[in-house]
Amino acid sequence: MRSLAIDTLAHSVESRTITLDGLDVMSSIMNLPLYFYYKNTEADAGFMPSDVLRDSFYRTLHDFSILVGHLQRTKSGLLQVEIDKNNLNLPEYKETYCDVHFDKLKAAGFDSTALPDHAETAGPIMLENANGVIKLVNIHVHRLKDNSGVAIFASIVHAVVDEAGFSTFMKRWSTICKLMASDGLLASIPKQSISNNRADIGECLPKSRTLPGSRLDTLRVQGGVLSRWIARMSPQLRGKLFSALGGLFASADSHYFISRQMLN
Repeated sequence: MRSLAIDTLAHSVESRTITLDGLDVMSSIMNLPLYFYYKNTEADAGFMPSDVLRDSFYRTLHDFSILVGHLQRTKSGLLQVEIDKNNLNLPEYKETYCDVHFDKLKAAGFDSTALPDHAETAGPIMLENANGVIKLVNIHVHRLKDNSGVAIFASIVHAVVDEAGFSTFMKRWSTICKLMASDGLLASIPKQSISNNRADIGECLPKSRTLPGSRLDTLRVQGGVLSRWIARMSPQLRGKLFSALGGLFASADSHYFISRQMLN
């Protein structure tokens, strides 16, 4: 059943096409999978309510409509995000109870291996789901034992945002969630100017500098046989290829921890 928040999102989004550049294509095989941990320090029975958390997430997407688009390959081998207000690529959003206490996670250094198996709903490689669709965002909310806190697994396709954009999205979600939880007016939230035009970065570079994406366009689309072959793959097929290649080599999991102070 569709929620009111999703219906509101559908009415706010305008159909458009966002062209990505060579730098985005280079990172298009990857996801940015991160965990965010929140402790219920006041033992609040209504800590981060499920409905508010979910609805504020969809409200945040109003400002990040690129995340409900469909990733497509162009004839030249580049990528674009097609946003169709009548066919939104809604993120995968799920919430489950987790029989792990916040203090146990903290004692483990917030190592994600302390969480149950399948806590991550997306891996490091961008792959299609069972329906052949690449979800640009995957969210898995974990309600921790004894209402001790919440752990949020969030993954965004790297071709769409970088780490800075990811942080901007999560901060925006946090701001809207706090306001909705306090029955504040969403109209009081300052408008956030977000550009998806890759050429805008040129405004921050000296005139003598070439946009990094334009250089990579040449390398991938006009380069050797291998680069042209990979460039002309669909995003789905490219993900399958690199996932298979990754399985041929031994790998080790690793994680790093960023404090709230550093994020701010």
